[in-house]
Amino acid sequence: MKANNSAVCLFMGMMMLVVLLSSCAGVKTYANDSEKNLLIRTNTQSGSSFSKVRAFVYIYSVVSECDLEFLGNVDLDKPLVEVG
Repeated sequence: MKANNSAVCLFMGMMMLVVLLSSCAGVKTYANDSEKNLLIRTNTQSGSSFSKVRAFVYIYSVVSECDLEFLGNVDLDKPLVEVG
């Protein structure tokens, strides 16, 4: 009976992890359709053939009373990315 409870706890833990990780998939993508005024150079390496590296940057705007407004994210999927 104890082994069965452990399996149920492991399964529930894995399901909670999947839910938490999938919630990041809905991140807003920055439109990036304005005049380009930022140039980002990237060079990413995973160091292993069994893993993959993904780089991105979050874009914010400062609005009234120094509050931040999240505008979206930009994938840095090329060695040179222009943002505007």
